[in-house]
Amino acid sequence: MYRCRDIEYVTMRIIRKFFFTGQVLNKIGKYIPYYQTNTAQLSPKPIVDNFEKYLNQKNIKIHGKTILEIGTGISNSTGYEIMARGAAKYFAYEPYVKYDNQIDDKLFEQIKKDYPNLGKNCVSRLINLNNIQNNSIDILLSQSVLEHVNNVEQLITELKPLLSQSGCMLHVVDYRDHFFKYPYHFLQFSKNIWDRFLNPGDLGRWRINQHIHQFEKVGFKVDVLHSETDTENFEKIKPYLHNDYKNNDKMNSVIHGVLFVRVL
Repeated sequence: MYRCRDIEYVTMRIIRKFFFTGQVLNKIGKYIPYYQTNTAQLSPKPIVDNFEKYLNQKNIKIHGKTILEIGTGISNSTGYEIMARGAAKYFAYEPYVKYDNQIDDKLFEQIKKDYPNLGKNCVSRLINLNNIQNNSIDILLSQSVLEHVNNVEQLITELKPLLSQSGCMLHVVDYRDHFFKYPYHFLQFSKNIWDRFLNPGDLGRWRINQHIHQFEKVGFKVDVLHSETDTENFEKIKPYLHNDYKNNDKMNSVIHGVLFVRVL
């Protein structure tokens, strides 16, 4: 039985599922309690800084590399920043979110203040992967994407042939419930209840161990470069977790993970 104080959460989840599309949220998200606007819409610099920080742990540089980023959102801003830092080629793969030229122009001009010779044509935006040659990608990146992919194994299988022999992937994953006041609330519900009434359509409630297993199943080796847990909030919700999430506190409690992936 769900607690009375969860009425606020359940109500907001139902409203989000049945009344708000992603495009609506892009426009009014900043006015909705506990909802956060995509960081890349503000500035791509912190995202690219983070990518470089974790790649540096593996002695990998973006300079001179061919890079594919998946789930780039409404703009190509991370691509501009990555190309400005010396990448040889960059592909922005976004099959679902509509490109917003106005936001993209604003972010491009912001980046160009630091890199005056940067041109917008340095980025190739794609809605499918058909034009990317096999074995051509040195680094594949994603930021807060994998938690929204319904069929992760299928995506991994499609991406694998694109990597060069020495290629790698870096995935920064946000495992929280995306009403961020409630980082673990979505783990209280059965799959049936979640999918029918509460899931906005792209929040599969993946846990980090599930993603690791999916990569390994397709033939990758995964190193977890970073994981973070919100112990205080997890302990509060722990007595109410659905049975599907009761048996592995160490994995179920992870709210942020950074996965470095290479072919076995």
